[in-house]
Parts: sequence; C-alpha cells; structure tokens
Amino acid sequence: MSAQRAPIELIELDQSPAETAATPPKEVDLRVGQNLRNARNLRGLTQRQLGEAVDLTLQQIQKYENGSNRITVSRLHQFSEILNVPVAQFFSGPATNAGVDDDETDGLKFSADDFEMLTLSHRLSSRMKRRLICLIEEMAEPA
Repeated sequence: MSAQRAPIELIELDQSPAETAATPPKEVDLRVGQNLRNARNLRGLTQRQLGEAVDLTLQQIQKYENGSNRITVSRLHQFSEILNVPVAQFFSGPATNAGVDDDETDGLKFSADDFEMLTLSHRLSSRMKRRLICLIEEMAEPA
C-alpha cells in the first residue's frame, strides 16, 4: 500500500532582475547601504578600492550603497573584516543622513584617529556619548 504524498509547495527564493528593477529599495537595504558608505568613508577608501578588495566593480559597490542591490550575509562579513567594523554596525542607526547631500559626504576622508574614536565610542553609554559630543564641540575649532 503506497502512501500519498502532499504536493510540494514551491516558493520563490529570489526575484528576477526585471522584478527587482521595478521594486524600490526597502528601508533596511537603504540603512545597510548608507552604513556601508559611512564605514568606507571612515576608512578613507574609495568605492573602487573597496570593490577591488572584495573583487567587485565600482558600480556594484554603488548599487550596494544606494540600496538598489541587497547585500548577502557573506558579503557583509567580508565588508566588516575589510572595514574593521562589526556586522551589526551595518544595521544600526537611521537609513539616511537627513538633510545631508551625498555630494557633501562622498569626499570626506577620515584619519585612523577618527575611526578609532568612532570605534571606541560604541563602548560608551548613551549618557557618556552625549558628554563626549559636548566636549568635542567645545574643543573643536570653528569651521
């Protein structure tokens, strides 16, 4: 006597290129892309340099950073190692820099000290971060 099997339900794992082109980026994709851009800028790398480090084109890095292409977990792990940031950092904070034009942030270069300060600040409590910001504002030279 043979047992009847239930029909197998097929699920779609990924969208075709035609479907993704018409689909606007999701909030999380925008956030991850913006945080990738910020981490890259903090390391003083160009999109081309980051792409070369992971064997991708400049255009692919641009698509990741603007959220039009999703980044796989394994690729995020590669980026985290190259940029020396935890993977979780790509998911933190707001999706965009409100009121800041991308043209203003693209040319920013950060020193190793800037990056170290940012990295260490993740260990501070919110209260201590606020105090540090106030201190830096007082010490900073006018623009």
